[in-house]
Amino acid sequence: MADDKDQTGQGGAKQTADPSVFVNFNGTEYYPLNSAGSGKNPCAGKDNGTSCGPGCICYGGQCHYTIARLQELGIRFEK
Repeated sequence: MADDKDQTGQGGAKQTADPSVFVNFNGTEYYPLNSAGSGKNPCAGKDNGTSCGPGCICYGGQCHYTIARLQELGIRFEK
């Protein structure tokens, strides 16, 4: 997924997250972005639960973010 500096998805669209799609890891909910960013994937080849930055873990080869981290990045949930 996108790194913290890349908040646009493919085609330049603003990143969003879907509130109905998340994983619960150690009691915390983490949400993936809806589209891949244009940067490198920091989770490629990493184990589930590996940190990919503050408020972010790798799951299924994709970054998943806490609600607080999504807010810090200016990423909104789809309506």
